[in-house]
Amino acid sequence: MRNNVVDYYRALAVTLVTVYHIQMGLGKDTFDLNYGFNLFAPLGNGWIGVGIFFILSGYCMGMSTARDLTNGVTIFKSLRYLMKRFLRIAPAYYFSMLVWFVFINYFSIIKKPTDLIDIITHSIFIHNLIPETIYTINGVYWSIGVEMQFYVLLPVIIALATTLSKRVILLALCVVTTIATYYSDLSHAYKIGLANYLTLFVLGWMFYEYRHQIHYFLKKNNLGLACLLIAVTMMFYKGNSYSNSEKIFELIVSVFFGLSMINFAVDGKFAKTSYINELVALVGRASFSIYLYNYIFYAVKPVQYNLIAGLVLLITVIAFGILMYQIVEVQTEKIRKRIFSRKAQNDHVGQVA
Repeated sequence: MRNNVVDYYRALAVTLVTVYHIQMGLGKDTFDLNYGFNLFAPLGNGWIGVGIFFILSGYCMGMSTARDLTNGVTIFKSLRYLMKRFLRIAPAYYFSMLVWFVFINYFSIIKKPTDLIDIITHSIFIHNLIPETIYTINGVYWSIGVEMQFYVLLPVIIALATTLSKRVILLALCVVTTIATYYSDLSHAYKIGLANYLTLFVLGWMFYEYRHQIHYFLKKNNLGLACLLIAVTMMFYKGNSYSNSEKIFELIVSVFFGLSMINFAVDGKFAKTSYINELVALVGRASFSIYLYNYIFYAVKPVQYNLIAGLVLLITVIAFGILMYQIVEVQTEKIRKRIFSRKAQNDHVGQVA
């Protein structure tokens, strides 16, 4: 059963990323406040939406593996889980690659390399490991590679990190790796790779595993809203300039957003539906497609940027993403569920026999 609160946070994440790309491509508004804060800083800090996505991904993988990898991790269960994840991500992703290939080569919406090496590396999800291909075809695809690599690693993590103490050690190692990668001289491609973001994935997974304990702690100490307030306040911090390489800042903000999500998701708040809630939840459900087509705003780029133009472009990207979600994701998800529903029935029949 879907948790609407998770979809609300997905909607938040994809909106942040989208407004960041729009303002990056068209211009920045600014209105300085005191102590390094800026009224329009959430636009320039919108790249933090990727970190929120990774926290949410780890959390949702906790839900998925609770079903698929129960009673121990085996090769068969791991392969089944990975196939489910592949069929969830790959159809919409590959279709978007085809769409962007046409947009780039026949309509010149954006200028991106689409050579054979780009297509191959993107198709097998290793493009983010190579500096020459990390941002080709579509600039947002790098995170899809990171995500798929985490999916492959997760069964190993679950098999090894079986107790709280082992999970704490694992998380500490991830944090050390993130910090070491951040301050290293490694190529940019590696600084935004799995080594850097594994902390957020593992945290998200642990958030799900210990959601009830975390929720109890937050409620007991009235910290749920405080976490959300801290995260939102940090989004307004500009400092000397915007920089999407500030991964430690991204990690901290994403963690506070993740904690606030647990506060609402487990608590059952926002359970009542309304047209606004349903619209936001729809944006969350369609967030993957919205993300895949984030740069579609270049097709209707105005001559001069202003807030009204930015809002129109944001609505354009979200509407196009929802359209592609309905055309591709909804249909392929029906097929995926049918495949694994039949497989589960066959497995049950085999066990009975």
